[in-house]
Amino acid sequence: SKIRNQYRALNGLIVNGPDTANLARLIRNSVDERGKVRDEADENLPKLRVEIQKLIQQRSKKFDLIAESMHNKGVLQQRQPVQRAGKLLLAVKATHAGRAGGAIHERSQSGDTIFVEPTAIMELSNRVAETEFRIKRIEERVFRDLSLAVLRRQDDLLIVNDIICK
Repeated sequence: SKIRNQYRALNGLIVNGPDTANLARLIRNSVDERGKVRDEADENLPKLRVEIQKLIQQRSKKFDLIAESMHNKGVLQQRQPVQRAGKLLLAVKATHAGRAGGAIHERSQSGDTIFVEPTAIMELSNRVAETEFRIKRIEERVFRDLSLAVLRRQDDLLIVNDIICK
């Protein structure tokens, strides 16, 4: 090809250097251009990523129904959810704290509003957090395995680097 002809000398040097194609293939198959772990890197990732999207959608729908009902009863300061530490919370008027039906996470500085996670949402939120944790553990393992693979080939990579930088 045109590029191969243009860089014939460099190509010749690289071809005579250590073969790192398998390592490059492993990295390309494990991580995308943005550094995100690909589904193909672990057999469990696709299933977990689909599961988390379903759980988030279920939680969102259930939250919307609860928020709509509480808003219609005049219990909320605002209809929109408040997100704190990955949890969806309702901004409940402090005067209606007893009608909130959930765990209080925060109170506004003025004291007029309490932020409540509805009981009906807690189980789904816990399942989302658990699934996120499982995904993160797999991604960390993939990065650790890639790091070890690169470390094992450190000498060869240094040789290739020297060839390229001549």
